[in-house]
This record gives sequence, structure tokens and C-alpha cells, in this order.
Amino acid sequence: MPDTHDSVTMIALGHSGNLEPLPDALREKELAPRTRKPLEEIVFGGSLDEPFFQ
Repeated sequence: MPDTHDSVTMIALGHSGNLEPLPDALREKELAPRTRKPLEEIVFGGSLDEPFFQ
């Protein structure tokens, strides 16, 4: 891995809470559809130039 990159792992655990106490803007954000980058953009095999999925 290049010196300009760091290896990072993150796992989110938990459950959805009560949205009623949230301000309107945050409630809307929580209820909005989730968008994620495709795995092909973030998972690599061998090197950063070689996608894991082909």
C-alpha cells in the first residue's frame, strides 16, 4: 500500500432509534434513501490499480 494511503476498517452496529425528537432537517436526512459507492470503486485486490471484482 502506498505511503499516501491508510488501511481503515469501520463497522456500524446498532439499530434505528426514535426519529420524532430530531429536528426536521435531520429527520429528512435519516429517512432519505441511502447512497453508497459501488464496491468496484473501493475494494481492490493485489494493488490499488487492480479491482477485486472483475
